[in-house]
This record gives sequence, C-alpha cells and structure tokens, in this order.
Amino acid sequence: MIRVRTTVAVLVAVTLVWVAVLTTWALVTPVFGAPGETDTVDAVFRSALGLGWPPPGSMHALAASRWVVDHPLDRSTFGAVLAAHPGETDVVNPLSQNPQTWFLATGAVLRLLHLESLRWDLAVLALRLVDVVLMAPLPLLVWATARRLTASRAVALTAPVVLLAIPKAAQFGAAVTVWTTLVLLAAVAVWLAARVLTGDRSWWASVGLAVVAGVTATVHAIGLLLLVFAVVVLLVARRPLRRRLVDAAIALLAGALVGAVFWRSLRSGWLPDGAPNTGSPAEDVPGGLNVGTFLDVQWRGGIGSFWGSLGLETYGLTPPLVTGLSVVSLGVLAWAALRRDRSLRPAWAVLVWPGLVVVATLVYAWRNALVDGQIATANGSVLLVAAPALAAAFAVSAATLLDHRRHRRVAAIVATVGSLLVAAYGLAVGIAGPYQEGSLTPSIAGYRALAATTPLGTRPLAVLAVVTLAAAVVLVVLVARLRPEPATTATATASGTATAGGVAAGDEPGPTGAPGLGRTEAPLDSPPTVEPTRRNNA
Repeated sequence: MIRVRTTVAVLVAVTLVWVAVLTTWALVTPVFGAPGETDTVDAVFRSALGLGWPPPGSMHALAASRWVVDHPLDRSTFGAVLAAHPGETDVVNPLSQNPQTWFLATGAVLRLLHLESLRWDLAVLALRLVDVVLMAPLPLLVWATARRLTASRAVALTAPVVLLAIPKAAQFGAAVTVWTTLVLLAAVAVWLAARVLTGDRSWWASVGLAVVAGVTATVHAIGLLLLVFAVVVLLVARRPLRRRLVDAAIALLAGALVGAVFWRSLRSGWLPDGAPNTGSPAEDVPGGLNVGTFLDVQWRGGIGSFWGSLGLETYGLTPPLVTGLSVVSLGVLAWAALRRDRSLRPAWAVLVWPGLVVVATLVYAWRNALVDGQIATANGSVLLVAAPALAAAFAVSAATLLDHRRHRRVAAIVATVGSLLVAAYGLAVGIAGPYQEGSLTPSIAGYRALAATTPLGTRPLAVLAVVTLAAAVVLVVLVARLRPEPATTATATASGTATAGGVAAGDEPGPTGAPGLGRTEAPLDSPPTVEPTRRNNA
C-alpha cells in the first residue's frame, strides 16, 4: 500500500509540473509565435466555419486569419474580424496535403465555444489548451512504458522526468499543431509495443497497436511509419512463429482498413510529407552538396531544434548545454545497444521507432536538398514524435550502468533536479526572446510587453509559477525518498536458469521471484495489466 501511494504521489507531482509548464508556454508564447501555427490556426478556423478542404496547393488562407496575424494585439471577436475581412487571400495554406481529421475535431471545439462571438486571441488560446490536454498523459505513458521495460519501480518513476529536459517538447506541446496528437498516439503505440515485447500475449495489445498506427495515419502520413514499427514489433515479439505472422498480417490489415478511409494520408508516399515546422530555416550549400556537409548540418541543426530552438526557431538554448544533453543521451543509448544484456532487448526494439523517424527524416531532407540545393536545419523537431520512447529507453538504459543503490539514487535526484532546471531555463529563453530582446535579466519593459501580449494577463502566470515551484519541490523530495533497486549480477542461460550467484544482495524480486531487472530467458507470461512483466521459470 505504501508503494502504491508513493507511485501515485510521484506520478501526480510530475504530471502536475508537466501540465503547469505546458500551460505556461501556452500563455507566454506570442500568438502565432510557434512554428507552423499561422497555417494551422487558419486551417482550424476554416474547418470550424465549414468551408471545406480543397486539394493540396489550392487552399487559400482566410482574409480574417491573415488580418489577425498582422494585428496580434487586436482584441476583436473573430466574428467582427470575419465581417470586416471576408473571403480569402492569395496566400496558399499547404496543410490541405494532410487529412482533415484533426482539423475537424479541433474546429468542432471552437464551434462549441461559439467561435464568432469569441475573441480571436482567446480562440487561439483555447486551441493551445486543447493540445495541452492531449499532451498531459505523456508522463503516465512514459512511466507505463518504462515499467514494462524494467522491474525497477524507482527507474520507471524517474523516466517521465526526462520529458522536462526537452524544452522544445513543452513549447511544441502548448502550440496549435497537429503534432501534439501524433506525439500522443505514438506514445500509446510505444506503450503497447512495450507490453507485446515483454510478454503480453493478449489480442487487444496486438490489435490495439495496429489500430493506433492506423488512426495516426488518418491524421498524418507519419502514421505509415508507425505502422511499420508495429509490424516490426509484432514480428520480433517472443511468440510462436505462426502467431507472429498472424499478428503482423492483422496489423497490416487493420492499419490499411483504418488508414484507407482517409486516403489523403497516402498522398505523400511512405515518408512524412514535411516537418512540423513549415518553412523551417535552411542552409545554402555553395560548394555543392555532399554527404559529409549534409550530415554535419543535420547534426548541428537537428540537436538544436530537438532540444530547444524556441519561438519561431529563433531563440536557442546555449550550445554547450545542447551538445552536452545530446552526447550524454546518445552515449547512454549507444552503450545500451552495444551491451549484450538480454534484459535490454525490449528497449532495443522500442528504439526502432525513433530510428525509423530519423531515417525517414534524413531521406526526406536529402531528397529536398538534391532538388533545391538547400539543407533544412530544423529537422530535429520531427523527432519529438518519438520523445516518449526516447525518455523511457534512456531511463532504463541509464539504470543498467549503475550497479549500486546509492549511485542510482544520486542519479535519480540529479536527473530530476537537472530536468527541472533545464525546463525553467527553456521557459526563461522563451520569454526573454520575444519580450526582452533575448536578455535573461528581468526588466520592467519586458514585463509590460508580456502583460500586453498574453491573453489572460499576468495573474494566471503568477499562479502557475507558484504551482510549478511547489509541485517541483514535492517531486524532488519524493524522488529522493525512493529506494532504487541495485542491478542484478545474475546472468541467464538459454534455458532460463540464473547463474553467477542468482539474485544480487538487496535486489527486489519480480512478481514471480525474478531478479529486479528481470535478466532471464525464461518464457514470459504477462497479463494485460499495468503490472511489470511476469516471468515463469517453471
């Protein structure tokens, strides 16, 4: 009972911090101050007004949408703006290349809120808060995924904290963008994949994985990549060959049936049709395109846009921090991939998803570079769709590097405090950029600019700051009180018999007496519950 209460308390604290940070981003980011938000808001307004969904390349921005972009401090209702500026402009909105699914759903929200009688800036804020709600479950999904990948309760509870170390994910999750839905669906798929990989033989897990991928394809073509991931997971799962083939066939069929209903998602082929930040910066290649230059630009621009190219890709985190976060993260994941640790095999399979995203993004960027001679520098934003998978895999992999309980406890505290500090620093950069000309020193002018821009004034921001600080302190205290299990020194034979001393001293047994990290090749038998994997050695 005590452990259940501790688990619930930690999850509530980290979720509260996560939601508070996202909501703060929704309030402080200037209207249309996030990548792609201008076109997305226009497309949602169009859907809310029932104006149809023209073919790609023929959808023009509403005159009302363009007017509010040019007058961000106006506080008129959208109905008044629409009446004063009817019709369309000559500006093409490229988002009709995607299915209208998400835009219809968010447009319905605006209709429920009586869009035409609503201040247009509050309508944009409402859309941002819808995305905050969609992103709110991510800490729970990361925890559930990590809990399936390791029997260590402490490691699983620390995993969601890693999300806070990605300021770009928080800003992105609080903007008006279709990618919040993609991140949520991908996180659900990764959780189901972790269940399948750790022995869940239930049909609902297999079919659910396929259906989630198919539903994602109704929102964006990247769902097709998620379907590939689902098939790979089902083929490598520890099941009889016939069952694996049947599951993979069902996945393809389910994904095809659901995705084919919205055939627009197939127009882009088997790769995502574009990065989430439409019109992202590009770098000219005067000396000619070559693989070395391409990869160098992708690395420099990719890590920056993944961790924190904030605002309209204009305000960046300090380069040493970005480089340090990237090197540490990739180093830990590479170490896990190279180690011959059987307990990490499910984590390797989970990393197939970010691997697919990276490969698809590089192929797409290379194709575009060959066409126009420019290399996109903000493609790292696409990898945010795999951030929950990376967070869970990183926590599980990092835990295997530390054999002593004290080291794990210190690492958990450092990760928690460090992630909270990076989140706070990201918010500071996101506020300093548009309101203080990049200066991190608070000023009266910056405060006045923020007060004049944010739709609800500064009082909600003050309340959010207090809530975030209180929840952060509680989170650190709770993590510090966790008792991490040391890594087991047991290795496993092919027959599933533990050797090298069995369970290490102080190891917490699994549900059936397995070592804390479950390093065994015994048959898996996991019921469809949130409990960690059951391993029967009989």
